[in-house]
Amino acid sequence: MFREAVNVPIAADGSDFTPQDAIQVEVQYDPDITNIKIGKSGSLTAADIIAIAQGANIDLMIGCLLESAMGIPTSAHVAAGTDAFSYVDLDGNRLLAMEYLERSLA
Repeated sequence: MFREAVNVPIAADGSDFTPQDAIQVEVQYDPDITNIKIGKSGSLTAADIIAIAQGANIDLMIGCLLESAMGIPTSAHVAAGTDAFSYVDLDGNRLLAMEYLERSLA
């Protein structure tokens, strides 16, 4: 089994579009970390996924899908408002060739 071959945490990276996905991933793969991406799940569904992960004692990460500076604040608000995330990766707008805003909304 893969888990026995490595000594690092295993993360489910943005696999959860719905609460049902979260349950399936957690049962099938037993991840240490679940990476929620608001661009995939939406903020209201993310609240359900957070509750499922917390109930299964799985650490949470919030990531992004290369949203511009217009999209990143939504994820930042979910992270700050829930205080549920051990890991935050919200720098995707820094990888864009062109930014659509002159300054960030955050």
